[in-house]
Amino acid sequence: MNVRIAHRGPAGKYEMWSRCRDPGRWPDWMTLVREVDAPGMLRPGLEGELVLVGGFRVRLDVVDVNDRGPSWTVTLRPGPFRVELEHSVDEGFGLVAIDAPFPIALAFLPFARRSLSRLLRRGDHSPPVV
Repeated sequence: MNVRIAHRGPAGKYEMWSRCRDPGRWPDWMTLVREVDAPGMLRPGLEGELVLVGGFRVRLDVVDVNDRGPSWTVTLRPGPFRVELEHSVDEGFGLVAIDAPFPIALAFLPFARRSLSRLLRRGDHSPPVV
């Protein structure tokens, strides 16, 4: 199943792209991600793990990065499943395409929608420290 989510917001293309390029910043805007264990900046061939809410670990493989787009594609492997996520940003606009088995794609939808909304906010939007 392939599902696309598009959102508009005030953040600029390069502001959003800098958040995407640095996996260490992903937990600031990706709602399910609590930690990223991947060495270095976003690039094709980057491998690692995402630590999700509840400590669940998911294998991460970056398939493609296009700095001019800007866009990037990543494959996640939650258990025996394969989920491909394509992200692209432009001035005030973001898009995520989810390609996964039907129940997995539907489960990702609300989190992808919320994450995209957070990415499109202007300025630092890290969760407050409690």
